[in-house]
Amino acid sequence: MEDILQQFPHQFPQGYEAAGDAGSAFASHTFEQIIIAGTGGSALPGNVLRTVSTDIGNGLPVIVHRDYHLPVASERKNALVVVISYSGNTEEALDAYEHAKQMDLPVVVITSGGALKEKAEANMDALALVPGGLQPRFALGYQFSALLAVLANAGIIPSQKDAMDALAQSLDVNAARVAAEPIAAHIGTTTPLIYASQKYHALAYILKIQLNENAKMHAFANIFPELNHNEMMGYVSNHPNGFSTIILRSDDDDERIRQRQTLTADIITEHGGKVLTLDITGDTCYSRVFNTVLIGSWVSLRLAEAQGIDPSPVAAVEDFKNRLRVMREQSSNSPV
Repeated sequence: MEDILQQFPHQFPQGYEAAGDAGSAFASHTFEQIIIAGTGGSALPGNVLRTVSTDIGNGLPVIVHRDYHLPVASERKNALVVVISYSGNTEEALDAYEHAKQMDLPVVVITSGGALKEKAEANMDALALVPGGLQPRFALGYQFSALLAVLANAGIIPSQKDAMDALAQSLDVNAARVAAEPIAAHIGTTTPLIYASQKYHALAYILKIQLNENAKMHAFANIFPELNHNEMMGYVSNHPNGFSTIILRSDDDDERIRQRQTLTADIITEHGGKVLTLDITGDTCYSRVFNTVLIGSWVSLRLAEAQGIDPSPVAAVEDFKNRLRVMREQSSNSPV
């Protein structure tokens, strides 16, 4: 896993190039929204796209769809549907793809193989084939940069190729590892609560997923100002030491949000809770996002190491999928 993180910056130019001309057939279309259909690690590119949309010139609403079928709005508006499944075998993504085809919507597939690749090739759909062999959460660079290439090919955003090349050069994996050490120590054996502004909610959510899947621990994410209206009441109980709070803070957050973050940290501390503030830093919108993603990855690996856990497998998820498949088979074989 550490070797994968060392190579992570190179995913961005490679993923962008892997997309080829996927999406270029739709360059003359007028779209009203972008629907990213994916679940788990394959939905994360959509979350990041929503974070950086304004900075990169995307003026279309981005809907991240983590379910079967497609959103009802996709039938009413001109939607570009991008189906992302790193493995190519994700049940929900395959179902979304089938519905996009049934509704004759413009669809682009981003995958490394599997049934989704076969369907896209058989139907001669736009296909961005990214390198495989990783857990989806560690292939975020491939999937996200391929998504940017698709949108650029479709004429929705300007080319991001130079930006992806620059990002690969600017990301400092070792600096992220050093920054992760005090955060991992802060969390220890507690349950982390990760808070960010609405703009950077994707980063809080990605850190949550990294901790869930790599360190095999519960973690929860929430946003300002919503958490100030409900969740913060949990800190007044007499059990604050079972949790650790991490506040993701950025200079480009609304000043009112930053005031809320400061005051929230003060109140949590007054009630005996543990708070750590992680500054979101970087020269570009991409470096701000992926510096933080790298730090979170190292945090999760350090916590896994501390517990003697192999961070790679997700046994409970695979067990669930196997049981679900058996349940479906039994249901289909049952007499009517």
